[in-house]
Amino acid sequence: MRYATLEETKRGLEEEITEVEKTLVEARDAAHGVLERTVEGHQHEMTQAKSRIQELQDELSSFITTTQQLHASLEASHADTERAEKMAED
Repeated sequence: MRYATLEETKRGLEEEITEVEKTLVEARDAAHGVLERTVEGHQHEMTQAKSRIQELQDELSSFITTTQQLHASLEASHADTERAEKMAED
């Protein structure tokens, strides 16, 4: 009789082990899915960030070009003013 009880206990434990293993596989698969979605989300965010950085670099380059043009124009205007003042003195 004791042997039968041990066998029943063994079967019960084996069933529990099987259930725990199934739960473990399900948890692993769920974690893998979450990880994949997280990685995809981060990749998407990185792509957006790179695009925004490029936009800002382009905008900064445009501002620099405009500033250089304004500076050159100011220098030319200053030179013209100096010439006009010299001509007015003569």
